[in-house]
Amino acid sequence: DLALPHGLCILEGGARMSQYAKAALLSLMSWHLYTDAVARREEELEGARHAPMMLLFEEGNKIIAGVDSGASDGPRIQSDIIPSMFRDAGKYLIYLGIVVQSPSELPPGIISSCNNLAVGQLKNGEDVKMVMSGLARSPVGFVDTHYARFVNRMQRGQFILKLGLAWDVAQTEPLLFKPLMVEAREPGTGEIGEMFRSRSER
Repeated sequence: DLALPHGLCILEGGARMSQYAKAALLSLMSWHLYTDAVARREEELEGARHAPMMLLFEEGNKIIAGVDSGASDGPRIQSDIIPSMFRDAGKYLIYLGIVVQSPSELPPGIISSCNNLAVGQLKNGEDVKMVMSGLARSPVGFVDTHYARFVNRMQRGQFILKLGLAWDVAQTEPLLFKPLMVEAREPGTGEIGEMFRSRSER
Protein backbone atom coordinates (compact mmCIF):
# COMPACT_ATOMS: atom_id res chain seq x y z
CA ASP A 1 0.00 0.00 0.00
CA LEU A 2 3.01 2.33 0.35
CA ALA A 3 3.33 2.34 -3.44
CA LEU A 4 -0.30 3.15 -4.26
CA PRO A 5 -1.54 4.60 -6.54
CA HIS A 6 1.53 4.78 -8.82
CA GLY A 7 3.09 1.41 -8.01
CA LEU A 8 6.52 2.65 -6.93
CA CYS A 9 7.84 3.61 -3.52
CA ILE A 10 11.45 4.59 -2.73
CA LEU A 11 12.60 4.35 0.88
CA GLU A 12 15.72 6.46 1.23
CA GLY A 13 17.51 8.47 3.86
CA GLY A 14 19.76 8.02 6.86
CA ALA A 15 22.63 10.12 5.54
CA ARG A 16 23.57 11.06 9.12
CA MET A 17 22.98 7.59 10.58
CA SER A 18 25.64 4.96 11.23
CA GLN A 19 25.93 2.03 8.82
CA TYR A 20 24.68 -0.29 11.56
CA ALA A 21 21.57 1.83 12.23
CA LYS A 22 20.76 2.08 8.51
CA ALA A 23 21.21 -1.66 7.99
CA ALA A 24 19.04 -2.48 11.01
CA LEU A 25 16.28 -0.07 9.97
CA LEU A 26 16.18 -1.17 6.32
CA SER A 27 16.27 -4.84 7.30
CA LEU A 28 13.32 -4.33 9.65
CA MET A 29 11.28 -2.44 7.03
CA SER A 30 12.08 -5.09 4.42
CA TRP A 31 11.02 -7.85 6.78
CA HIS A 32 7.68 -6.12 7.45
CA LEU A 33 7.00 -5.62 3.73
CA TYR A 34 7.99 -9.19 2.91
CA THR A 35 5.90 -10.84 5.65
CA ASP A 36 2.92 -8.68 4.66
CA ALA A 37 3.33 -9.88 1.05
CA VAL A 38 3.44 -13.49 2.30
CA ALA A 39 0.15 -12.93 4.14
CA ARG A 40 -1.38 -11.39 1.01
CA ARG A 41 -0.29 -14.38 -1.06
CA GLU A 42 -2.11 -16.67 1.36
CA GLU A 43 -5.20 -14.43 1.08
CA GLU A 44 -5.04 -14.78 -2.72
CA LEU A 45 -5.49 -18.54 -2.33
CA GLU A 46 -8.85 -17.68 -0.76
CA GLY A 47 -9.83 -15.48 -3.71
CA ALA A 48 -8.48 -12.03 -2.74
CA ARG A 49 -6.63 -9.95 -5.35
CA HIS A 50 -3.50 -7.97 -4.52
CA ALA A 51 -0.86 -6.24 -6.62
CA PRO A 52 2.42 -8.19 -6.92
CA MET A 53 5.42 -6.87 -5.00
CA MET A 54 9.07 -6.42 -5.92
CA LEU A 55 11.67 -5.32 -3.40
CA LEU A 56 14.90 -3.94 -4.85
CA PHE A 57 17.83 -3.40 -2.49
CA GLU A 58 20.24 -0.75 -3.79
CA GLU A 59 23.79 -0.73 -2.36
CA GLY A 60 23.08 -4.20 -1.05
CA ASN A 61 26.60 -4.62 0.31
CA LYS A 62 25.91 -1.99 2.98
CA ILE A 63 22.60 -3.56 3.98
CA ILE A 64 23.14 -7.28 3.62
CA ALA A 65 26.85 -8.11 3.50
CA GLY A 66 27.42 -7.01 7.08
CA VAL A 67 28.33 -3.81 8.92
CA ASP A 68 30.87 -3.03 11.62
CA SER A 69 29.63 -3.66 15.13
CA GLY A 70 31.44 -0.59 16.47
CA ALA A 71 33.97 -2.54 18.49
CA SER A 72 37.55 -2.34 17.24
CA ASP A 73 37.94 -6.12 17.20
CA GLY A 74 34.28 -7.07 16.78
CA PRO A 75 33.01 -9.14 13.83
CA ARG A 76 30.87 -7.68 11.07
CA ILE A 77 27.19 -8.02 11.95
CA GLN A 78 25.02 -9.78 9.37
CA SER A 79 21.27 -10.28 9.35
CA ASP A 80 19.88 -13.68 8.38
CA ILE A 81 16.48 -12.14 7.56
CA ILE A 82 17.18 -11.01 3.98
CA PRO A 83 19.07 -14.15 2.80
CA SER A 84 16.12 -16.27 3.97
CA MET A 85 13.77 -13.96 2.07
CA PHE A 86 15.76 -14.55 -1.14
CA ARG A 87 15.56 -18.32 -0.64
CA ASP A 88 11.78 -18.42 -0.07
CA ALA A 89 10.41 -15.53 -2.18
CA GLY A 90 9.55 -17.72 -5.17
CA LYS A 91 7.06 -19.74 -3.15
CA TYR A 92 5.03 -16.61 -2.45
CA LEU A 93 5.36 -14.97 -5.90
CA ILE A 94 7.43 -12.14 -4.43
CA TYR A 95 10.22 -10.63 -6.54
CA LEU A 96 13.49 -9.62 -4.91
CA GLY A 97 16.42 -7.83 -6.51
CA ILE A 98 19.75 -6.58 -5.23
CA VAL A 99 22.28 -4.09 -6.62
CA VAL A 100 25.83 -4.61 -5.34
CA GLN A 101 29.36 -3.52 -6.18
CA SER A 102 31.05 -6.56 -4.60
CA PRO A 103 28.91 -9.69 -5.09
CA SER A 104 31.49 -11.93 -3.40
CA GLU A 105 30.78 -10.18 -0.07
CA LEU A 106 27.13 -11.27 -0.07
CA PRO A 107 26.08 -14.09 2.29
CA PRO A 108 26.10 -17.55 0.65
CA GLY A 109 22.89 -18.44 -1.13
CA ILE A 110 21.75 -15.03 -2.38
CA ILE A 111 23.43 -15.23 -5.81
CA SER A 112 22.30 -18.85 -6.25
CA SER A 113 18.72 -17.74 -5.45
CA CYS A 114 18.76 -15.10 -8.21
CA ASN A 115 17.42 -16.40 -11.52
CA ASN A 116 18.31 -13.26 -13.47
CA LEU A 117 21.76 -11.70 -13.38
CA ALA A 118 23.07 -8.43 -14.88
CA VAL A 119 26.83 -7.94 -14.61
CA GLY A 120 28.83 -4.78 -15.27
CA GLN A 121 32.58 -4.29 -15.07
CA LEU A 122 34.15 -6.04 -12.05
CA LYS A 123 37.79 -5.69 -11.03
CA ASN A 124 38.03 -7.93 -7.95
CA GLY A 125 39.05 -11.51 -8.75
CA GLU A 126 36.63 -13.05 -6.22
CA ASP A 127 33.75 -11.01 -7.66
CA VAL A 128 34.60 -12.15 -11.21
CA LYS A 129 34.83 -15.77 -10.08
CA MET A 130 31.41 -15.62 -8.42
CA VAL A 131 29.59 -14.08 -11.38
CA MET A 132 31.30 -16.45 -13.82
CA SER A 133 29.55 -19.32 -12.02
CA GLY A 134 26.27 -17.38 -12.13
CA LEU A 135 26.71 -16.88 -15.89
CA ALA A 136 27.26 -20.65 -16.34
CA ARG A 137 30.90 -20.15 -17.27
CA SER A 138 33.94 -21.80 -15.72
CA PRO A 139 35.31 -19.73 -12.81
CA VAL A 140 38.66 -21.57 -12.73
CA GLY A 141 41.24 -23.04 -15.11
CA PHE A 142 41.91 -22.07 -18.70
CA VAL A 143 38.33 -22.54 -19.93
CA ASP A 144 36.43 -19.26 -20.48
CA THR A 145 39.34 -17.10 -19.34
CA HIS A 146 38.59 -14.71 -22.21
CA TYR A 147 35.09 -14.32 -20.73
CA ALA A 148 36.52 -13.45 -17.30
CA ARG A 149 38.91 -10.92 -18.85
CA PHE A 150 36.01 -9.31 -20.71
CA VAL A 151 34.06 -8.88 -17.44
CA ASN A 152 37.16 -7.18 -16.06
CA ARG A 153 37.44 -4.65 -18.91
CA MET A 154 33.85 -4.01 -20.05
CA GLN A 155 33.23 -0.43 -21.11
CA ARG A 156 31.05 1.93 -19.13
CA GLY A 157 27.33 1.24 -19.53
CA GLN A 158 27.78 -2.32 -20.83
CA PHE A 159 26.22 -5.27 -19.04
CA ILE A 160 26.00 -9.02 -19.50
CA LEU A 161 22.48 -10.29 -18.86
CA LYS A 162 21.48 -13.86 -18.04
CA LEU A 163 17.77 -14.71 -17.79
CA GLY A 164 17.54 -18.04 -16.02
CA LEU A 165 13.85 -18.94 -16.20
CA ALA A 166 13.42 -19.55 -19.92
CA TRP A 167 12.21 -22.98 -21.07
CA ASP A 168 14.57 -22.99 -24.05
CA VAL A 169 18.23 -23.47 -23.10
CA ALA A 170 19.26 -21.13 -25.95
CA GLN A 171 17.37 -18.31 -24.23
CA THR A 172 19.28 -18.78 -20.98
CA GLU A 173 22.58 -17.96 -22.68
CA PRO A 174 24.12 -14.64 -21.53
CA LEU A 175 23.76 -11.65 -23.85
CA LEU A 176 25.52 -8.28 -24.02
CA PHE A 177 23.39 -5.14 -23.77
CA LYS A 178 23.45 -1.43 -22.94
CA PRO A 179 20.53 -0.29 -20.76
CA LEU A 180 18.85 3.03 -21.55
CA MET A 181 19.30 5.83 -19.04
CA VAL A 182 16.18 6.99 -17.20
CA GLU A 183 15.48 10.62 -18.05
CA ALA A 184 14.79 11.84 -14.53
CA ARG A 185 16.02 14.52 -12.15
CA GLU A 186 16.74 13.81 -8.50
CA PRO A 187 14.62 16.13 -6.34
CA GLY A 188 16.16 18.03 -3.44
CA THR A 189 15.11 17.62 0.20
CA GLY A 190 13.16 20.89 0.21
CA GLU A 191 11.29 19.93 -2.98
CA ILE A 192 10.29 16.56 -1.49
CA GLY A 193 9.05 18.28 1.67
CA GLU A 194 6.99 20.72 -0.39
CA MET A 195 5.41 17.84 -2.31
CA PHE A 196 4.31 16.16 0.92
CA ARG A 197 2.96 19.43 2.33
CA SER A 198 0.90 20.11 -0.79
CA ARG A 199 -0.52 16.56 -0.68
CA SER A 200 -1.53 16.85 2.97
CA GLU A 201 -3.31 20.15 2.29
CA ARG A 202 -5.56 18.60 -0.38
